Amino acid sequence: MRIFNLLLVLISFSSFAQDTVDNTNSMQSASSAYAGAGMWTVSKPLDNSIQGTPYLFPVWEGNFQITSKEGNKYKLYNLNYNLSSKKLETVMSKDSVFQYDISKIDYIKNFNRNYKVINNELYQELIYGAKISLLKGFYVTVIDGVISPLTQQYTTPNRYAQKNKYYYLKGEQFLEIKLKKKDVLSAFGDKAEQIKIYAKENKLSFGEETDVMTMFRHYNTL
Repeated sequence: MRIFNLLLVLISFSSFAQDTVDNTNSMQSASSAYAGAGMWTVSKPLDNSIQGTPYLFPVWEGNFQITSKEGNKYKLYNLNYNLSSKKLETVMSKDSVFQYDISKIDYIKNFNRNYKVINNELYQELIYGAKISLLKGFYVTVIDGVISPLTQQYTTPNRYAQKNKYYYLKGEQFLEIKLKKKDVLSAFGDKAEQIKIYAKENKLSFGEETDVMTMFRHYNTL
C-alpha cells in the first residue's frame, strides 16, 4: 500500500509538470523532483482528548498545485499543513506520512487560494501587488475544556482553535499588522492619508478583512 501511494504521488508530480511547464529544459522527472524533497516519518496517533484538528485544510484530498523556488510546478492530491509543527505533509498510509522540505517551495495553490512560503512558514496571500501584498498567517492553540468540580471529569473537551494574524510584504519588509486603523495605515507610508480618505468615502472598515483587502488593492493602483 505504501509503495502504491508513493507511486500516486510521483505520477501526480510528473503529470502536473507535463501539463504546466512548456519549457522542456526546465521540466524534472518525477523521481528527481521527489528525491531530497523531504523525509518519511511515522504518523503520530491523533490525540482523541482534543477535539478538532491542528491542520490548516479541513480535508486532505484536493487539487494542490505546487511551485518550487526554481519555478517548477507539480500537482498533489493529498496534502495538508500542520499548524503545530509547521510541516507540510502527505499521508502515505495509516502509520506513515511524508514531510516535504518547505524551504524548497514558493507557492501552493488550493482551488482559488494562493499560499506563499515565507521564512519556512505558509501564509495565505490575500492580495498580491507590485507595491504591497497582504497575507494571513495561521496558528493553532488548545483551549482547555471544563472539568466538573464534583466528578473531576471533563464536561466539555479540550479543543483546537485556529487563529489568524495578518502581515504585509512591501519590498524586503515583512511585518505583522493588526486590523486596526493605526496599524493598517502604517503599511501605506506616505500614501496613508490618501487611503484614509478612500476608506472614508467608500465606508470601509479597518477591522474587516475584506475591506482592508480593498484598501491594499487600491494602494497598488496609486
